[in-house]
Amino acid sequence: MRRTSSMKRSGGMKSPSSPMTGRSPAAIFMLATAAILITILTMIITSAQASAIIDLVSPEDGMHTNQSTNTFEYYLNFNATQCTIKIDGTSANTTQSNNAGFNTISASAAMGEHQWKVSCAGSNGTEESEENQLTIDLVGPSIVLFTPQDGATLTTRKASLSFVALDNFAELLGCSINIDGEEAYTVEANNSEPMTMTTYDFPDGTHTWNVGCSDMAQNYRMSDTRSFKTNTTPAAPTFSISLSRTAFYTGEQGQITVAAPEGSSARVEVCPDTSGFVECSVPIDVHNSTSFPIQQGLPFLYNANKYIVEAYFTYANYTETKTARYNVSSNIAINVDYPDKPRKNEPVMLEANAGGGYGTLNYKWILSNGNVVENRKANITYASAGNYTNIIIVTDAYNNSVNRSISLDVSDSYKIKVIVKDEETQAKIWKATVEVDDQEKDTDTNGEVELFLRKGKRDISILAENYSLYAGELNVTNDETFTILLMPMQLVRTEPQVTLTYPDNNAKIMGDSSELGFKVDHKYKTNCSIYISEELNSGFFIHLGDKEVAANDNGEKRIQVIELENMTYYWKVECSDDKGKTGSSETRKFDVGLKTSLSKAGNEIQLLSSRVKEYELLLSDIANMPPDLKEGVTRLGLGKQIEDAIKVMKDAIRDIDGLSRSNQPADQIESSKRSLFEKAESAYQKAPVDITLLGSDSFVDYIESADLEGLVNEVIKLEYGENESINAKQAFSRIEELQQEAVISTKTKNLRVSFRDGAQKDITLVIRDIKTYNITSDATLVEAIPKEVAASAGEIKSAAAFKVIKDDPIISFPLSKDATITYYFEKHISPESLRDIRIAVFTGLDRLEPEYVTGFSISDFAIPGIKKGWLIPTIVIILAGLVVFATKYEGVKAAKYALYLAKRKNTVHYINVILSDIADNLQAGNVQKAISLYDEAKSAYIDLPSIAKNDVYEKIMDTANRIENYQETLAKDDRLKSITARLQRTEQMISTQQIGIVIHDYKQIEEMYHSLEDNEKDVVHARIVDIGNKIQVMIDSNKA
Repeated sequence: MRRTSSMKRSGGMKSPSSPMTGRSPAAIFMLATAAILITILTMIITSAQASAIIDLVSPEDGMHTNQSTNTFEYYLNFNATQCTIKIDGTSANTTQSNNAGFNTISASAAMGEHQWKVSCAGSNGTEESEENQLTIDLVGPSIVLFTPQDGATLTTRKASLSFVALDNFAELLGCSINIDGEEAYTVEANNSEPMTMTTYDFPDGTHTWNVGCSDMAQNYRMSDTRSFKTNTTPAAPTFSISLSRTAFYTGEQGQITVAAPEGSSARVEVCPDTSGFVECSVPIDVHNSTSFPIQQGLPFLYNANKYIVEAYFTYANYTETKTARYNVSSNIAINVDYPDKPRKNEPVMLEANAGGGYGTLNYKWILSNGNVVENRKANITYASAGNYTNIIIVTDAYNNSVNRSISLDVSDSYKIKVIVKDEETQAKIWKATVEVDDQEKDTDTNGEVELFLRKGKRDISILAENYSLYAGELNVTNDETFTILLMPMQLVRTEPQVTLTYPDNNAKIMGDSSELGFKVDHKYKTNCSIYISEELNSGFFIHLGDKEVAANDNGEKRIQVIELENMTYYWKVECSDDKGKTGSSETRKFDVGLKTSLSKAGNEIQLLSSRVKEYELLLSDIANMPPDLKEGVTRLGLGKQIEDAIKVMKDAIRDIDGLSRSNQPADQIESSKRSLFEKAESAYQKAPVDITLLGSDSFVDYIESADLEGLVNEVIKLEYGENESINAKQAFSRIEELQQEAVISTKTKNLRVSFRDGAQKDITLVIRDIKTYNITSDATLVEAIPKEVAASAGEIKSAAAFKVIKDDPIISFPLSKDATITYYFEKHISPESLRDIRIAVFTGLDRLEPEYVTGFSISDFAIPGIKKGWLIPTIVIILAGLVVFATKYEGVKAAKYALYLAKRKNTVHYINVILSDIADNLQAGNVQKAISLYDEAKSAYIDLPSIAKNDVYEKIMDTANRIENYQETLAKDDRLKSITARLQRTEQMISTQQIGIVIHDYKQIEEMYHSLEDNEKDVVHARIVDIGNKIQVMIDSNKA
């Protein structure tokens, strides 16, 4: 294969036939003849002159040679006794008795650029020639090949051959590009400047290429030989379409993504998915596009309907059609206000309020009597009882409409007259506001209002200026009149004064029962309710019972409370008279302690056994916790604390039981029992009983270069002081490269731990998952923690050993391959502050041996065809070529990265490995890890060329969808699993009659229930109702 480039060499190059002069013999002869003629002419012209002349003949001025010893020729126009050649001002050789005419002299010089001249002495003195320049170049050029890479496969007949030639002296080099063993191009290449030659007619198959270059001194060198394949037979193309979602509400935004090989044509049509004539939209219509994948907004997102997407693809001789569907639903939501208990003969007001839609919303009522009202509000009066349906239709600016039917159950009503009078004077009260159910009217001048009310007992309230509020009840049985008396404000009763009498506040009660005593000071009869709670601020008090107190009876009243547990209680009393005046006592606290005697072993054993069962249920709760919370509990070892408490209590049960059969004196047995019980009691009270996940965060972060440099300098200063052998700049460069060898995924959790004794502790947990690639054995993870996170290293708690570099703090953990590092703070720290912690991988800064220069080992780095001894020079040449290439294209950083990729796997393979890891993590339930890996895969995907993106696009999209679906499923499963476990625990506690724990758990169940989706509520609703009924039975039985 012979190709000739249009690029030719112009000047500066010499023929390789003469190693000394760089000229052919014919050229020398012609030059010599010309020189003789010039010399004769010069002698004739200057024969009358008194001074001699020396002319330099060869090497020519500016000439390059590849010989260190050269013969220098000069011409004398006089006889000289002695001639000396001077190179760079220094005598290099001397000859005697030089006759007029051509003379030669030999001399040697080192490689480089030199100035030379000849000095001759004669009868008339000494003469010197002018100076000429000679460059001695003994080293051939270096050639670095760029593309195509060795073993590359090209899918077109076009190939761009790219290389750079490097030389120490020459500005231009003569190069030949050889393809398949034949010279294809001859070109002149600029020194250190990349050159690319493009060839268009490569047949399919394997081809080889190399480049040979010679410099101006005729030094010649050939590059290594590379091979590549051309395969222009296209594979069957892959076409795909995907929608950002398949269900939308009107006005939402959505996208369609079309993927196809470069050069494909695609036309996408979106039509309503209905029969008959429809109007379609064409959001994408491209021909021979090189911009795939293409994203475009979906049409019709303001019109509620079902739509079909059809994409028609063409590539070469391939055609294919892909389809997808999506639904657009109106997001108009209608709320209607209407009486929940409408009555005949009373106007019924219907008022609609709608949200959503697009543009102005129009309302239309179709009433049950056939009337149409185009307004938000409508009213209708029914003459007879019955069931009536009214329809409201709301339409937006895009003609999307939603309707809602309102069914009214109109009941019979009676005409009721209410007369309001002054209780003292019997005068009728004008403008008193009377409210019954949802009706509100003011009395007329006769103190009367007329209302239409349903049969039954109806709540009534009356408010008039300068009168006390009246709240009572009307028993409606027929058309009738009610007279109600209001008390003037000056006669308004005061509230009952309630005082707690027994036990004293903060009293210690021994045993499982007690009396609660109180007094009431009020001139009217009152009914008093007694309430008790296990938590002061919970807002949830249990109703223990009622006591009726006669008017002006200020004697102490007591109520018995039983089945008290060994804990703290809060209690209060509220009393009301028949006019709605209510008074409340203060809230007091009392503690229930041990009985004064533990003589019966069964009592303490029974109590401890129930507590063991309680904590075993807690362990079961931990096993069924959502993964995010369970991980935090496990990392903190809270489950282990509960297990330790269970062991202490079980040991106490065993030993107390053994004492019941002991022959020791009774007082000694009692003392031993008490000691064992108190030890078990202490373990019980100090165990964690409730763990709440307040928040969590996860991220993958890399330290900024400026922060890393500051951290390296700080560590050097703290660890090595003024050690001058540590090169800070070189250490920073190495540590910066080392960051590429690890991926650090961080999870943070804010937890609140409540203990049985009432203590609470906020904990902030930090979990670092480190995945390493090629680090040295002395690597560490260094963390610089801001003051707002921790004032000193003493605040950092960790089961793993760490080194305090600085108490400010800066700490380090030993790092060996993949690892998980956990530590925590006993306080609440915001996730944003935790993201400010600077983390970096370090190695020993006092070692800068060659194998550690880049932060990863190069001792096993091998290049095929290059012997071990030539490894370092070869790397230097490759680096030189890369640096030159990077200077031309995007700087030195790109060249460093190119060398880095030479050892690592190719990026597409790297992405496939990450996607495989994501699948494994999803299967194991580690969603946070899967998400962090997905972010890493996306970053690598962005850097891929278009052709490579096509190879992994579908896998990337499929992985994203799997993560989203898994999160939704996992969230639902976690919610149901968590509430189901709590229900099971509560049912077990009901069976042991532990009312306090049951009520505490039931409140949490209610909170969890309200956070469920509607379909999830259906699963557990019946079970919750059943538990609520059982709790009420327990409360009622305690009252009895």
